[in-house]
Amino acid sequence: MNKKVDLVMLVFIISCVTLAIIPVGAWALGAGETGERVKTIFLAQADLEKIEKEETEKKQTEKPEGDESRGDEELLGKRIVLPEEGFSIQPPKGWQKRPPIMAAKFIVTEEPKQGFAANVIITFQKSDPVNLKHQAEVEKLLNGLKLSYAKMFTDYKLLGSKIIKVGETEALQIFNQFTQGVFKIKNVQIFFYNRGNVYVVTGTALQSNFAAYEEIFLASAKSFRFEKVIPKAAEVEEEFTISPPQDWQIEKDFMGAKVFLYDLPKEGFSANINVAVGPSPGADLRDKAALQKLIDELKSLYPKMFTDYKFMGAEVVKIDEVDALRISGQFTQAAFKLKMVQWVIFSEGKQYMVTAGALESNFDEYLPIFEKCASTFRLKRHSQPDTE
Repeated sequence: MNKKVDLVMLVFIISCVTLAIIPVGAWALGAGETGERVKTIFLAQADLEKIEKEETEKKQTEKPEGDESRGDEELLGKRIVLPEEGFSIQPPKGWQKRPPIMAAKFIVTEEPKQGFAANVIITFQKSDPVNLKHQAEVEKLLNGLKLSYAKMFTDYKLLGSKIIKVGETEALQIFNQFTQGVFKIKNVQIFFYNRGNVYVVTGTALQSNFAAYEEIFLASAKSFRFEKVIPKAAEVEEEFTISPPQDWQIEKDFMGAKVFLYDLPKEGFSANINVAVGPSPGADLRDKAALQKLIDELKSLYPKMFTDYKFMGAEVVKIDEVDALRISGQFTQAAFKLKMVQWVIFSEGKQYMVTAGALESNFDEYLPIFEKCASTFRLKRHSQPDTE
């Protein structure tokens, strides 16, 4: 028994646990690259006896060959939702969640075996859509993956591929094997195309024990679901926060705006949302006379600023439990016919103006996005100083 203990200790002392993954961005990650090393694990004789007992009991209760696969409830843990990334997944039961690294937004690992920790990861990045129903597009994708992976990994082989259904979503499933360092690796990847991104769920293990993990990898990957995105808030000078639409770019202090959010251009114009802040005596929007005066001032000002300006409407709404004036209009700017909607909020001697604009031709498409973004606007209230 002592010889067995020494052997186990030697394996863990010599071999740091490598996390081998293949995200679609064509990069690989090992434990050494993260700067993290797995601590040496010492197993006492009692621990080994316990393991041997558990393995014996497991063999006695294993289903005979030919039985149906285990149910997902036996294989998988509770669903984990990543609201900022817009997806959820059920990881293998009992596996440890790790911090995200670069493009790997989700990582779980099992306890190491033979010096290697089997793992499931999810990566995503911007991608042109791929129609998985068109064989030519699928073959082009597979050829690109084979070329990229062959440059990254020794002895790389694409073992197989097929189109599968995950819920109602078409996905590409592939199996790979390669050598990384001293390890001979095999994995399965499932590719999902959505929201202008490609999401890749990868399950990786040693070639020698991959068969023991294949069922659980596939069950976990097929539990992947897209969720409602709750993006991180953009915080500006401790004055306010606002949550940008998914995948939009953020600029601060841009052309007079404290924050400027914009989408990729369509028809030569980027739909955008900006927040401008300035001093103001304020206005009581519940006072009809004060409200009408403010609206008249804006209706008088905008035709001087914008060509062919047309006022479209105004109303008082609530944002962050504060009264806000919502005003909309349309105008021409250079060669573009535009529509915009604004929310004007007064607080503590300042005026906050949230302005959203898009082309007339696609304004209705963007309006729900504008409304949702504006609804996330939050003032950062300042506590009043103590007075004696």
